[in-house]
Amino acid sequence: MVSLSINMGVNRQESHLLEDVDVTFRDLLLLVRHYGKLSIALVLAGALLGGVFYCCKSYSGGAYTAKATLSMAEPTSTIPSSELMPLVGSTALGVAQELSFDGVSVEVEYDLATRTVEFSSRGADGEEVVSAVNTAVNLTAERTLEFFRELGDSYGDAGLSQDNSSDVATEALVLQLDVEGKALAFQTIAASVNEAVAATPAFGISGLVKYFLAGLFGGALLAVVAVVLIALRNTPVKSRRDLEEACPTVFITEVSKTADVARLWANIEFTRGESDGRLCLLPIASAEPAALGCALAQCASARGSSADSISLGSMESHLVDAETLFVVCPPFGQNTEALYEAHRADGVVLCVRQWDDRVSDVERVVQELSVAHADLVGIAFIVGRLS
Repeated sequence: MVSLSINMGVNRQESHLLEDVDVTFRDLLLLVRHYGKLSIALVLAGALLGGVFYCCKSYSGGAYTAKATLSMAEPTSTIPSSELMPLVGSTALGVAQELSFDGVSVEVEYDLATRTVEFSSRGADGEEVVSAVNTAVNLTAERTLEFFRELGDSYGDAGLSQDNSSDVATEALVLQLDVEGKALAFQTIAASVNEAVAATPAFGISGLVKYFLAGLFGGALLAVVAVVLIALRNTPVKSRRDLEEACPTVFITEVSKTADVARLWANIEFTRGESDGRLCLLPIASAEPAALGCALAQCASARGSSADSISLGSMESHLVDAETLFVVCPPFGQNTEALYEAHRADGVVLCVRQWDDRVSDVERVVQELSVAHADLVGIAFIVGRLS
């Protein structure tokens, strides 16, 4: 199984924000599924932003674009691209600045590997865009070749002066050959122009789809990061495994539908060794065990025991005569009455709701129940909503 492990050791008494978290690929899928609305919202927002960005990018500089290419060739392979193309690029940038005016902009990019310069123009009028980019590429080719011819002539003159020298040592001869080689190289440089034929709309379906998909992917990535950060921040109970690690000695019954309550009651009976008594249903924070209490009372009655369910706040005003009584307590953190009831009861069933309750809270409640000498007979791991 693919696993993404995030281990950050800190003192839990100081902070519950960063704890040891082990998020497997399956847990990640469960997180995304649980926070489905948030995940879908982030994905759709990313796709929408991608489309909006493309539209703004397309219309910010004009409705039409055109491209032309200038290719440079140096037959002798004497001048490296790293030396040749910056010279061409600087000339191209100067021309682009000259030809950029109100309504039309010209941009330049050059590639060292292919020895090409790409000119792109953008504007509101298609004909002006094509004219600007073609003028730029041709003017750059003309000025560049003229510059290289002059540079070749200067190297040639330097070579002649070395040749006419009376003292030609070995180093001077090597220098002379290098100068003559560069003179030939610069004089034989050729330029190939590929002009723009027609302008194309800046806004295109293919471009929109590309940016839409990019935004979709970015939104999905953001959704994954968001749910992982939520897991880091809240350390929710994601699965039965989290409870087994927090409470290894207590039996855990997963309750996802009413039919699972019968198995929960059987486990409670087997653990206690009897069915009669007063059982405290204690939620951590988010679980509402009222429906669970009623379902447990029905299961106990079906097994021949006189059973009933009542909330902790109604016990004083409603006398209940039952062999098995399920006391539904408020969440543990609301007040201390739930802790006192857990101490008085014959057994405690801890009610934990998936995703809504935190692992650290479960561990803390189990510790406090131990201090209160409460008999923890099991954990009801509530998945979904009981009716």
